[in-house]
Amino acid sequence: MKKVLRNSFALTLLMFLFSIPYIYYFYYVYLARMTVVSFATEAEVYMIGFLQLLGLVVLVISVSSLIGFTGSEKLGFKGWGDWQLIKESLQKILLFGIIIALVTYLFRDYHLLNEFRSYYPSSVILLSGTPLYISIFKELCARFGLVTLLAGVFKTEQLAIILAAIIFAIAQIAVYQLIGILTQFDWLLLTVLIGELIVSIFLGYLYLKKGLGMSVAVSFVANLRLMLLFFV
Repeated sequence: MKKVLRNSFALTLLMFLFSIPYIYYFYYVYLARMTVVSFATEAEVYMIGFLQLLGLVVLVISVSSLIGFTGSEKLGFKGWGDWQLIKESLQKILLFGIIIALVTYLFRDYHLLNEFRSYYPSSVILLSGTPLYISIFKELCARFGLVTLLAGVFKTEQLAIILAAIIFAIAQIAVYQLIGILTQFDWLLLTVLIGELIVSIFLGYLYLKKGLGMSVAVSFVANLRLMLLFFV
């Protein structure tokens, strides 16, 4: 138990520090750009929102870490996975990552770039760490936490992967709507939802069979597309 707590605390602390610039960007750059209310007149509101979101992120990460470290051991999952296997699977990681990048682009980025270009980071410095941050955060929450939890509850890996994919895809859509994107149920929302489901199911399977490290690595390669899209 001490090892689980130690690993969870270390991972939570790392992601807490990693999250600060991205949450800062969301509140002080993205929202300021999308609203007619200036930051100067609503500084206190922005600060409260910033701290609330940062606290929520830390809570989600810590709970996901505890569930992942505890549940993966009890259920006999790969956990972090075999780092040697990851090194030996670089070609597969690259191939899977490119495939996911193409699927994500066709089902999401292609449409959002046309309709909601401001959703994507406008800072090259911030963008340089975005692929790694998004990969760790999503895999930690959606796979390490949610898939492990559902597998423990329903005692079946396949159902856990599918349910986790559905829940995470819906949550992703909810986040989009929260920031004013995909607010209507139309073909665009449906297309993005299908893309999220496809990617989540594949990464969930990869996590259970190969470990969290493998799903993070593949997700990282896929998210490198964001650096290319910056120049589109």
